[in-house]
Amino acid sequence: MHFCKRMKFIFCLFLLLPLHLYSQTTNTYIGYLTTTAKDIITYQIDFEINADNSIRGESTTDIYGKNKTKSLLKGNYNSDKKLYSFKEINNTTTKSASSKDEFCFIECNDLKLKILAGKEVLVGKFTGRYPNGESCATGSIYLTNKNVFEKEKINFATIDSLLKNKLEYKSITSKNAISIPWQSKSINFFVWDGSNEDNDVISIYFNDMVIKENLSIKNKKEHIEIPFKKEGKGIVKIKAVSSGKEGKNTVNILFVDDTNLHPYISILELGESISIELK
Repeated sequence: MHFCKRMKFIFCLFLLLPLHLYSQTTNTYIGYLTTTAKDIITYQIDFEINADNSIRGESTTDIYGKNKTKSLLKGNYNSDKKLYSFKEINNTTTKSASSKDEFCFIECNDLKLKILAGKEVLVGKFTGRYPNGESCATGSIYLTNKNVFEKEKINFATIDSLLKNKLEYKSITSKNAISIPWQSKSINFFVWDGSNEDNDVISIYFNDMVIKENLSIKNKKEHIEIPFKKEGKGIVKIKAVSSGKEGKNTVNILFVDDTNLHPYISILELGESISIELK
């Protein structure tokens, strides 16, 4: 993971939490971390614990965003005190345009495994440093096993915080064919104007039934929820009723299932529509 001077929400984290301390099985943990400014960042860690208690793995930060970064990590496990210490080595891949000296490498010492609300979690503090040793970030870490995380729905109260991660929106037009594997018992998505409000108007349909008609798109997010049977499939259609003052009808769309975010920007001419299949 990485931080950069220009993007305070992006930073590198590496973390490890074995269920079997001496297993070579790769474990995956996912969750959130927060900065001292109370920003929330999505992240995931894949790691192994070796027989000598050394730790090797990889972290992913800004999971859904345009600055998604993977980094190598290493550390050790204190089996007597059951404490975890580690540091990030270097980045392996990144979508970020930041220069090498703008990446922040995280150091964590003596993180402790706890049981919170009946779940095993690894919580603690981190400190980040630029390659020149200058401090670049501080904050807290909260991770849970991916198997547990996948059983928990995304908290809609955190959506605005997650959107600060600069999600990588895929532009779609009437010519695109979009299909999303859906994991939830209901379809939840948000629509809003991500730039200047210019009186764009849309109508929303599900399996050809009207859900919202002549909806004026604002900067404030409109939440749509539709019941959905997982054994079936559904098609959400968004039609441009008005192209607004800036020539095209542009709408930010964020689909949220139990564990994933699917961000899009629709770009339509008056009368055109997009269809998103969920199955």
